[in-house]
Amino acid sequence: MTHDITSLSVVPFPRDLTIALRSRIREAIELAFAEELEAALGAGPSERVEGRAGYRNGSVTRPVLTQHGRHELTIPRARLFQEDGATGEWRSELVGRYQRRTKQIDDALVGCYLAGANTRRIRRALAPLFGERHLSRSAISRI
Repeated sequence: MTHDITSLSVVPFPRDLTIALRSRIREAIELAFAEELEAALGAGPSERVEGRAGYRNGSVTRPVLTQHGRHELTIPRARLFQEDGATGEWRSELVGRYQRRTKQIDDALVGCYLAGANTRRIRRALAPLFGERHLSRSAISRI
């Protein structure tokens, strides 16, 4: 008995697995943001507590490039009470205020550049990671 290989449908499992893992990574990072904010405020969402350190103030969506690809992260915002009675904006220690790439990505770019690769080769080599929104030559040089 012979099997016709052309009639078998091939399921793109590794691609679907990558997409599933990327969404889980995004969820894990956002959970870490929520836990970090809860620790800073001293209270969970909608929780009434004595000695609360501030209040939640919505969220902002920001694209961040990690070694696992580009993620659209939802970063919570909050206002923290200061000693002088004013309020200040809460800043996450996981991702800096204007940070769009992780330190590992910057280190990889610097390593490629110092190894002698020019900016065009770096862009082509990292195209699967960056996707369509690649870094410009000047951005690679600045890093």
